[in-house]
Amino acid sequence: MILQISQNNLKYKHKMFNKKITSILFALASTTFVASAQIPKDMQRPANYESTALTLLKKGKHEKALKVLQNGVKNYPESTLLNYLLGKCYYDVKNYNKARYYLYRAVRYTPDNTQAKLVLVKVETETGNYSTAISYINDILKVTPYDKVLWLKKIDLYNRQGNFQIADRLLRRIAQVYPNDIDLQRRLYGRTEENIKKLRLHGNTTAAAENVRSLIKANPKQSSLYLQLANLLLQSGRSEEALAATIEGMERNPGNVALAEKRASILAVLHRYNEADTFLASFLKRHSSSKLAAMRKNMRKDAAEDALRNDAYTMYGKVYEESKSKEALDYLLNTSVSHGYTDDALYYLKEARRHQGNTSKLLFMEYQVYKRAGDKRHAISALEKLYKVQPSNREAVIELSAYRLEQAQDLMVTNDYTEAIPLLDFVIDHSSDKEQVLGAMNKKYTCLTETKQYGRASKLLDLMSKKFPNQKDYYIRKAYLLDSEGKTNESLDVLFDALEGAKDAKNIELYRSAYEELAVPYVKKLIEMGAIRRAKNTACNLLEVNPKSHDGLLFAINTSDMLKQYIDFDTYVERATELYPEDVLFQEKLATSYKRQKDYHKALDILRPLLSTYSYDSTLVGAYSENSNLLALELVKKHKGREAIAVVDTALVYDDKNKELLYTKGLAYESVHEYDSAYVYQRYYQPSAAEYSDFMIHLDMLRRKERKNILDFEYRQSRYGDVDVINSVASIAYTHKAKDNVYVGRINYAGRDGNDVGDQEDSYVPGGTGLQGQVEWQHRFDNKWSGMINAAVATKYFPKLAANIRLDYDFKNNWSANLYAGYRQLDNYYRTFTYVIEESEGAWANGPWAKKTNNMVNAGLGVRKTWDQFDIEGKAGLVFYASNLCYTSAVQGHYYPLDSKWLCFTAGASVGTAPETEIIDRAQPGSFDKINTMVNFGFQYQLSRMVTFNLVGIWNTFSNVLSRRSGDELNPIDYTETKYKNLFSIDGTLSIYF
Repeated sequence: MILQISQNNLKYKHKMFNKKITSILFALASTTFVASAQIPKDMQRPANYESTALTLLKKGKHEKALKVLQNGVKNYPESTLLNYLLGKCYYDVKNYNKARYYLYRAVRYTPDNTQAKLVLVKVETETGNYSTAISYINDILKVTPYDKVLWLKKIDLYNRQGNFQIADRLLRRIAQVYPNDIDLQRRLYGRTEENIKKLRLHGNTTAAAENVRSLIKANPKQSSLYLQLANLLLQSGRSEEALAATIEGMERNPGNVALAEKRASILAVLHRYNEADTFLASFLKRHSSSKLAAMRKNMRKDAAEDALRNDAYTMYGKVYEESKSKEALDYLLNTSVSHGYTDDALYYLKEARRHQGNTSKLLFMEYQVYKRAGDKRHAISALEKLYKVQPSNREAVIELSAYRLEQAQDLMVTNDYTEAIPLLDFVIDHSSDKEQVLGAMNKKYTCLTETKQYGRASKLLDLMSKKFPNQKDYYIRKAYLLDSEGKTNESLDVLFDALEGAKDAKNIELYRSAYEELAVPYVKKLIEMGAIRRAKNTACNLLEVNPKSHDGLLFAINTSDMLKQYIDFDTYVERATELYPEDVLFQEKLATSYKRQKDYHKALDILRPLLSTYSYDSTLVGAYSENSNLLALELVKKHKGREAIAVVDTALVYDDKNKELLYTKGLAYESVHEYDSAYVYQRYYQPSAAEYSDFMIHLDMLRRKERKNILDFEYRQSRYGDVDVINSVASIAYTHKAKDNVYVGRINYAGRDGNDVGDQEDSYVPGGTGLQGQVEWQHRFDNKWSGMINAAVATKYFPKLAANIRLDYDFKNNWSANLYAGYRQLDNYYRTFTYVIEESEGAWANGPWAKKTNNMVNAGLGVRKTWDQFDIEGKAGLVFYASNLCYTSAVQGHYYPLDSKWLCFTAGASVGTAPETEIIDRAQPGSFDKINTMVNFGFQYQLSRMVTFNLVGIWNTFSNVLSRRSGDELNPIDYTETKYKNLFSIDGTLSIYF
């Protein structure tokens, strides 16, 4: 029988593969870099790769540095600094996909690697993944919360997203943290100017004026800002505030001609010519200006004309001086206040108090006078007095609230949030101006969040929502507030609900951006906590909000893998590779998906082109090796050993020290019966202590099988169950193995007791000896087909002529089948009778043996199935002998209790109306056209590396037909007698390999 492919390789492989977590991918060995020169031994440490690469990078030799770092990462795949340097090097040469891959590895191995995250921010910015870049910046800000450069980068990313509201808010915040930073103030100034232009363009002069005021606070000596503010206030009809702005500006810039001109012109518009003339006269005494002098001259003409039109004021003044008339005083007071005659107004107010007391009306007038004059301190004092006297005065409350807002803003700039809150509460509780209340609430919300009073901030936010339901940033604020409280899941729900109700495209994008910014770090945190199912749900929600989220897809894939939800894993991988076809991480995940489906060919098709680019990436190399290994094992199972070797050889090009691959290559060689190569490669396997003994025996078996020559010594001794008659057969065989061919020569010897006369009733043949010579050729045509043919010739007892042919085919899943046929020429011995007369009485006695030669032809089908530790085969056939058609059937099994297979137990049985051909070939008796049965049991044991011993016990049962003759010589009577006989045999074989 042709040698069957050993199945122990599969058992070993599966067992070893399950037990080992990951074999060492690369041993410390010399690698090549820079024009394939040999790396010195002192390079074989991470620090040496790092220092060499840094030196090359400083010299601008990026290509050479890349080769050094690629070798370094190959030998030290988990070196954070090597991965970082390789990623940064790829970034410098604008290969952003590779840069992202290696920088991500650096962060994976060292999560607090700030340097790698900084470069990742640049990579994601260059590739337009702004949300991911913001996520990395947020991670870094947890370590360095006051890094100005990072804040500016974050602001820039929000601007790139079009999220200007958050960007402006962050810029104002960082400018408050660094009030003396010129660059920040310049940036804030520039941004505010842009906002002012937009507001003016849209006709919102009130909001534009507020923005100018914020610029003035940052740049109090810039005269152009006061002019700009005055013009905006005039455009909105707020002349008195415009005048106050010029006064404040001149306090900061005393000699500014433009401000002086603007102040005088506003006074003229208000018909306060005397005040304007007095101001210009005072200004010109200290600062010469022909323009202002001409303006004063022209203004005097206008004043004279105005005086003619307003002569009543002068007349009432004279009347009051003479009579102290109440009517005159009221006129003078109202006129001086309305026209902005500051000195006159203060005088008449004093006079009015003497007659009327400190009434609310007079206090409000006093406030107006001081406000127009730009005297903020006295104006606020007057308002406070008025509020105490008449707290229900709406105008007073609104004006005082405006000052309280300004005071609170000043405190917030210096981070005095706690002191600012009471001032803001006053506005919220008392002002009837909705804009004031909303502004105060916004400021108070900032103060509460900055002082971590999240509970109060939440209540305030809800109150704002009720009073001002159309605030667009309510949901974002609510979400960030909940996140600050550690309620990230609730914060995401808030944004999700907001998205469902949003219709404006800008708001939708704003909510999406905020959702991703909160979700990404939250998922990372959940994974670190081990809450994988929650992490996956959050990642899926993120993908529902933003189906193109890179981080969301990666989290969904990884968590699905952790939860062994492979259908989801495959779904997300498919989506990710469609959206990001060039992303290496997603391509690796796709290969993992195919590997899980056992479609190793597709996995390798994905990984192979990536390896041509990332040939030194240990993760890719490991994935390629693993898939190659699994594919090779599958091919070995399918009896495609040559293909398996080719697959492994390709993988070894990238991973030449991988012991798993080398071991599998040994298994493949074993499957194609190249045991010398199998021995060489299987030695790379490192067994555990429990496996060691069996593994060494297995190696001995390979050493034995690699021998080309075998000597078999066999002896079989048989005895009948009812008589003490011994039958024996001895054999010696020589086998020579060549490539795809096996040649066997065999000599069988049999000896039988007895003589030429059949005087023994239970004998079946005459006594004597018999020899048989047999030659056999086995050949493997390919990995599926094999065959055998043999022929034999004998003198006695054995078939005189014998020939057999068999054709085998190997199917999938360790099934095989064969067709066989044979021819035998058999001598059938039978008794003759002699009539013997003794003492005048005659009787029939056994005479000489006679024989008759018959031809036997047989054919049949066999099937075999092999598992890891046992196999079973069965066959059935037809036999044509002496004009009789008989059948045979048999089953035989082998069991290997140990993985090493140095011990094997066998058992079998057969039944048929013809004896098994193996019984006939062993020159043992049997019967045709009668039931023959057989059972056997035995074992095979490996005595030493080159010697095995096989022992089998056999029990045959067959029918025995005895011929009888009676009667006299002239009238003989022949009859037969049939009975069943048992034949017990012991068969031992000693095999020597050399």
